[in-house]
Amino acid sequence: MNPAALRDPQPVSPPASGAAGSPGSADDGGSAMPAAATGQAGGRETGGRRRRWVFFILTVWGLPAFLLWWGLGRLAGVVLERQAQAESDRLEHEVEALGLRSDPRVFFQRHLARVWSSLEGMAARREALEKVVRGFRREWPAGLFDLYLFDGEGGLLPVGDPPPEMQLFHDLTRAPWTVPLELAPRQASQLSRVLPSPQSMVKILKGRPGRVLALGGSGRFAWGFYDQKAGIPGQRVGGLLAFIHPEAMPRDLVLRRVLAETRSSDLGFLLEGEAGVLPASLGGVSPGVVEARFHQEPVGRFELDGRLVVVRRQDMATLLVGGVAAPALGPVLPLLIGAAFLLGSLWLLVRSYQNQVLGRPVPVGLRTKLIGYFSLSFALPLVAVGFLTWAFLADRRDGALEASRRESFRRLVEVDRGFEEFVARKRLTYQALARRLAGWVATPSCLVAEAEAGFADLRWDNLHLVASTGGLLVSQESTPAEMRRNFRKPYRQRLPIFHSWIDRGAAPPARDILNMILEHPRDLGPLPDTESFQGVLRKAAAQAGQIAIHQFNRLHGVAVTGPAKASQLVMETMIESESFGLLDAARHGMGTFVPIEGNREMGLIYVDVLPGPAGEGWFALFVFNNIVNFEREYLEGLFGTGPALPAAGSGEPGGGPPAGREGDVARRAPGRPGAPADSGPVGTGSVTPCGAGRQEEPVATGSWEPEGVGAPEGPGEPSGNREAVGPDGKRFRTVTSPVGWLTGEGWDFRAISLHQSAPNFPTTWEFRKFRDLFAVMEASPRPLARTMVVDGVRSDVCALNSSFLKHYLLVAVTGLEELEEQQDRFEWMVWGVFAGLGAFGLALSWLLIRRFLVPVRDLTRGLAAMKAKEFDWRLPVRSDDELGRLCGAFNEALAKLRDLEIARAVQADLLPQQSQRFGAYEVIGVNIMTQQVGGDYFDFIPLPHGLVAVAMGDVSGHGVSAALVTAMAKAAFSILCPRQPDRPEEVLQEVNRELLAQVKRAKMMTCFLGILDPQSDCIICANAGQSYPLLIGGDGKAQMVRLPSQPLGVRAKMACHREVVSLRGKTMMLYSDGLVEAVNDRQEMFGYEALARAAEVAVASRHPDLAGRVLEQVREFTGEVPWNDDATLVVIRPVIKG
Repeated sequence: MNPAALRDPQPVSPPASGAAGSPGSADDGGSAMPAAATGQAGGRETGGRRRRWVFFILTVWGLPAFLLWWGLGRLAGVVLERQAQAESDRLEHEVEALGLRSDPRVFFQRHLARVWSSLEGMAARREALEKVVRGFRREWPAGLFDLYLFDGEGGLLPVGDPPPEMQLFHDLTRAPWTVPLELAPRQASQLSRVLPSPQSMVKILKGRPGRVLALGGSGRFAWGFYDQKAGIPGQRVGGLLAFIHPEAMPRDLVLRRVLAETRSSDLGFLLEGEAGVLPASLGGVSPGVVEARFHQEPVGRFELDGRLVVVRRQDMATLLVGGVAAPALGPVLPLLIGAAFLLGSLWLLVRSYQNQVLGRPVPVGLRTKLIGYFSLSFALPLVAVGFLTWAFLADRRDGALEASRRESFRRLVEVDRGFEEFVARKRLTYQALARRLAGWVATPSCLVAEAEAGFADLRWDNLHLVASTGGLLVSQESTPAEMRRNFRKPYRQRLPIFHSWIDRGAAPPARDILNMILEHPRDLGPLPDTESFQGVLRKAAAQAGQIAIHQFNRLHGVAVTGPAKASQLVMETMIESESFGLLDAARHGMGTFVPIEGNREMGLIYVDVLPGPAGEGWFALFVFNNIVNFEREYLEGLFGTGPALPAAGSGEPGGGPPAGREGDVARRAPGRPGAPADSGPVGTGSVTPCGAGRQEEPVATGSWEPEGVGAPEGPGEPSGNREAVGPDGKRFRTVTSPVGWLTGEGWDFRAISLHQSAPNFPTTWEFRKFRDLFAVMEASPRPLARTMVVDGVRSDVCALNSSFLKHYLLVAVTGLEELEEQQDRFEWMVWGVFAGLGAFGLALSWLLIRRFLVPVRDLTRGLAAMKAKEFDWRLPVRSDDELGRLCGAFNEALAKLRDLEIARAVQADLLPQQSQRFGAYEVIGVNIMTQQVGGDYFDFIPLPHGLVAVAMGDVSGHGVSAALVTAMAKAAFSILCPRQPDRPEEVLQEVNRELLAQVKRAKMMTCFLGILDPQSDCIICANAGQSYPLLIGGDGKAQMVRLPSQPLGVRAKMACHREVVSLRGKTMMLYSDGLVEAVNDRQEMFGYEALARAAEVAVASRHPDLAGRVLEQVREFTGEVPWNDDATLVVIRPVIKG
């Protein structure tokens, strides 16, 4: 049926009465039924179209829309989460920095250094100095500072009526180390008039100039500072001594000052019992709410009412607070995305409904078709998957750092716990020692020899053997093994170790100081207080030995008399902690270690009894070890070496040339290759004569390792993992590799201590790199992870306060570059898989749209024909859309290119071959046109008597018109040059007249004409506005031959001059301005200087194709940027040097 008939029905005449189809006939009802059926069928068809349209919309629009918005929501969530994480990290670093800056020592040191810099070197005039001091004190509450000034020779200056005792105190703090730290009674009495504890103050300040140090007080004289500069004359200020009294300042003074200096509105603090200052972003939030949330959050980071908050404890009464508004998406971007999506959805819904339901054709261009099909079938889902991939990788990148930190803390905990196992292994070796000594109880000289050998090998601090009669068979001096180890080192190794002690706040005894700082220390002998302590220790050991033997005999059923009473020893030993440890160890610590603490030191006492032939106790054995001795041995086993010393020029005190391992001593222990004697187990050091021919008991040798962790064996290494048997019959694993399980590839571990004598690993000055960590860990002993620069490398640092290695902070350092490289490799792999899946999806999409690509394929073939210069090729015009019209236009372009190709071939025939030989000279010409035909011209015209005319010209403009002028110029030069073979200026003037007559100034032409005389090694030149030739001499330097002139075709009277240029041993280059004016992607011209350098390089290379070398350098400069003008290059070079 014709649809038009349905829209505009035509009237029909009713039939005659009674005829078929008339009213009342049977045909009446029959004619009505088909119309109703037709309406019902049309309704069903329309309903079916609507259902198909709904399915189409749900498939091609609903699902992609859901994926799009879900992906955008996820992307926004990830972005906001990452921004919040970055803001929280920033806040945490700022809060930590606030805590460090508000440390009173750091804060006051900065301000005292400021006033000291203004006073240092000033003339010692009282009025001027008092003005400076009063100005400084006015900045602070009254009574906060006591300042004392000294001249360049250390004399006390009368500024502020100082007490004369300060002169003595200053002299003591800057006295050389050979002067004992202990004050004489008269000095102590004199200083006690003005200072609360002068002895401890001197010990704290001496050797530490320029630093604010805690003096032990809480109200007055809490902190002290001194400095004395050398080389300042006596009439000028050379020293400063300051005391700080915190009782004179408000509790929040330092924090408020630091906040004012930082000028950050994101920081604040809370004080117990006071209001404090909250960050500006936390306005309206109660301090109590912040404090309550801090106690609920274990890491001190939380979100509160749309604000990010970081809280850190500074001390028991102070909380540092950082706050900032939580990141949020602005309204602009979501509105723009929503508006674009809404408009696109409405367009798709309306057009698809018109097409699929109403049956109206929708004209869509091929570009729209391709984009639509590609987007719906492939690109939109691909974008959604890309969002998911990006979110996954972003989460994994963040998780990689967290995983690295978890692994680092796991290893640090294993290192810490491993020390407990190490001590247990040491107990086994001491039990083996006791068994070994028990075999010599009948030969006391052997016991003494073995004890002295162990003492000399630094296997313990000291050892005591007490006979059952109460007599001391062996009683060794109490100097710790770690100190004796340091005393043995060469002088250049002792100095930096001593300076590290002082830097860490040590106040060693005078004997220890002299042993460390004197190059050749003599036998100084024990100090009086040391001798007194040694005597008390001997008495305590004798009493404890009798108690231990009595306990042993009682446990073994041996009938003996009771031990002597200890009442006589109580008063002598009540102030000595080691005496209490001895008595306690004798009663309860048989065959094991008993810990002792005192005077900031920690130690272990091993107690055992050596039985006689009848089983009764003959000797009590006491072995003392400072815990530092065990810690060093344990850490050396992990690191495989002792701490390294600074090299010369390192900037550390005492730096010198490398002197080998710091831990090395003269004697080496068997059983572990390369290990020092002091790190070997008990019983493996010097061998005494008493042990000759005696079967030794099995003793565990080598370093240890935690259970379950093995050390890989490498080529040339001893067996890394093996079983050892202890005296108690238990088996355990040992590692003989000097590196052991810890120092696996890719893990950087440091053991840092501020204890005065505990060595740092891997270098002596390791603690200096992590001072800030110590400050933070003191305020909050929880494990800490932060990003910082270590050894010049941006690193992630994990720090753990040790539970077993009491003196150490364990630090794991992970280079962030290494982590990022690992993540980058993983991301490359993921994106590679994603790209592969994308390529697979692209292939499927290609199957859907291939019927639209036929015209594109035709165009591709046409382009290939154009590249092959098959200009007779014609594309089939398959449609009347954009691609069809493009194919028609392409055919017209091919026809025009065919005409231009003919013109190009004609013009190419006008130019000579690229290279020609004339006598001893070679002439090379290269022409590059930006269009099929151009206006650049060059020619080599042979003349009588072996002369050659070399012409090069550039016609203004491009295309066919310029090519016609070049053809006319070639004809003119070919006719005129033979007529006047030695007058190039006359030839140019004649060409100028002809050009004016023919072209009427519509075109102008620059031209160079030279008559080359190979026999005379010269060229007769004339120029008409052409770029000056380059002449490269034997020295390789390029010079311009200046030939000022005017172009042809501009003026009838043209100034043209003749110049004779010698070419002996030289190369001449002629060029058009197309080379000079070639530009790169930054629109920078190549220029004359660059062209001259390119010519020099080409000539120096002696390349056979000089012109090609020059053009290659120009192309390197311009890159892919097309040249705007024709370019011509002519080279005249000698082949046979004259």
